[in-house]
Amino acid sequence: KQCKSQLTELEEKIDHIQSQKFSWEGQLQRCQEEIIRYERLLQQLSDQKSDRLKIFGQAIPDVLSAINRERRWHRKPVGPFGLFIKLLKPEWSETLESVIGNTLSTFAVNNHNDQRLLADIMKRYKCDSPIIVGEDDRFDYTIGEPDERFLTILRSLRIENENVKRRLINNNRIESIILVENRAEADKIMYNNGKGFPRNVEGCYTIDGYKVGHK
Repeated sequence: KQCKSQLTELEEKIDHIQSQKFSWEGQLQRCQEEIIRYERLLQQLSDQKSDRLKIFGQAIPDVLSAINRERRWHRKPVGPFGLFIKLLKPEWSETLESVIGNTLSTFAVNNHNDQRLLADIMKRYKCDSPIIVGEDDRFDYTIGEPDERFLTILRSLRIENENVKRRLINNNRIESIILVENRAEADKIMYNNGKGFPRNVEGCYTIDGYKVGHK
């Protein structure tokens, strides 16, 4: 009778252990499925990032990877500029693409040594993005801006890098080119009955991309 009781107890323990085993196996399977799901999500995010980078050139993902691997920079290059630019006025996207689109793939470096390193990387990956060389200059651009009632290219963008912002100001005058929806209003503003352009305004674009009165 005692043996039978012990046998029953052992069988119950075995059943309990097997039950725990099945539970652990189920948990393990769920964990493995979660890992696979997160790995897929990570890959999707990586692919999306790569696709976004390719907007600025097919070789840009490889160029950026090579830039990050390189250890000889005096200061790491900044670029492509388009990575740091967000459009605040989507309705102006086509016009702005025509005005500053050719600068979105640009990189900036601070010296000629870094320029040579970057040029070698670009050559390796057959990338033809422009390279601007020059020291960073956090100058005050606000004194060159027109009246606040005007929407400028600069005011239509959020530029998340101050050096990129000032390069675009220097090279594209984005702080002094205004955006006006229709041609009649643009003519009225820019020609002002022969009185000349408004203060600190160097040019104007309409929403359909028409250029009005540039200096």
